[in-house]
Amino acid sequence: MPGPGASTFATPPPTIPTPAEQNQIDLQNTIDKSNAKELFCDSLDPTSAPLELSTECDCYRTSIEFIQSDLQMWAEYNRKNEAYDNYIDDKKAWDQAKLAQRDKYSKVKTLHSTGTCGTQPNCNQKTIKGDWENTGAREQHGVLRCRSECRYTPKGLDALMATWTVKNSEPEPPQKPDLPEAISAANFQCCINLIDNVAIENSAQILQSCSQEINSALPPDERDEAEDYEQGLEDASRNTQLAITNRAKEKEKTTNITLIIIISVTIVILIIIVVLIIIYGRKQTPSLKVD
Repeated sequence: MPGPGASTFATPPPTIPTPAEQNQIDLQNTIDKSNAKELFCDSLDPTSAPLELSTECDCYRTSIEFIQSDLQMWAEYNRKNEAYDNYIDDKKAWDQAKLAQRDKYSKVKTLHSTGTCGTQPNCNQKTIKGDWENTGAREQHGVLRCRSECRYTPKGLDALMATWTVKNSEPEPPQKPDLPEAISAANFQCCINLIDNVAIENSAQILQSCSQEINSALPPDERDEAEDYEQGLEDASRNTQLAITNRAKEKEKTTNITLIIIISVTIVILIIIVVLIIIYGRKQTPSLKVD
């Protein structure tokens, strides 16, 4: 049986990660890299290090753990949200295929060949397998005999669709993920700086503001490497948020296009009906003849 977010009608599992899965992998790879500032703080002897530097290291560790944890939550939400969006698409395709298949079965016609033309042979007495009913149509068969046209009964259609559903299972819905709690309103004391209105997409600036003393103690190349790392976290955050936003916009765009098509078709049908009514009304209007 297909797992959540997958079905017979879903795209077969790719050999490469989905965009959201790749985003999560890239983020984890970034987090797992050694950060020069963290390594510096780990090597710092708190008994001999200046208090200001030791305090800033504690703050930096707290800040980066906070940001990494929040980014991991958003990346996980992005992955689950992508799977749920894929399920919605798969379910829509499955529903359409199911309707199309039932319609196809409903159009199947066969002939029941015994009976005189003055009677309506019962299609339920057919020898072929299935539940059948008369359509009301007949066909001449020989001199005095007719054949009745038969179609599946609603019960027969249900039985056929039950078999079809076993072979084409409905996509199993994954759990719709809850949105991670926003941290944009969070405030916390970082070293001597009060960081207001923390936004995860500004993580590089947050970390840099919490590491001024560390920066002065690091060689320029290590400092630059650490700041590249911090910028990588910020970029990962923005990429994650863009992926979530773009999927939402695409869904909204598709919904709007569908509504426009439905409204347009409805208007066209109404116009045709009005025109037919006008034409029919003119044909029915009696002419006035003066003797």
